[in-house]
Amino acid sequence: MSGNHVDDDFDPGRIGCRAVDRVEEHLDHISPRTLFEIEAFLHEMLGAEFSSEASDRILASTVRLLALEDQYFSSKAEALDHIVASSPQGVPVLSGEHKEVILNINLVKNETFHRDHFSSRFGGRM
Repeated sequence: MSGNHVDDDFDPGRIGCRAVDRVEEHLDHISPRTLFEIEAFLHEMLGAEFSSEASDRILASTVRLLALEDQYFSSKAEALDHIVASSPQGVPVLSGEHKEVILNINLVKNETFHRDHFSSRFGGRM
């Protein structure tokens, strides 16, 4: 799960991570009308590392995901239960305000972005 946390103050039917709770809403912004904007944004972010072939693969994957949206996002609660069953500390409960806006583009092969290590570099403010 992208957010991989819950909130101590969330509405029933939600888990508390806006990235997870609203993922369908975020996907609604990806459409044929926004493809050029998305590609321009990626090009600006990646500069010389931008690849139109990679961009096309990402967008094609997104379209496939949208086609399976009803099945793919069917049970966030079950996904959380599965994470907790395999790693009891895998879904921290966050308290208070924790606004999150981040774009993580990992260009390092075989390496995973570690949210907590990143946050510690900024004294927990991110």
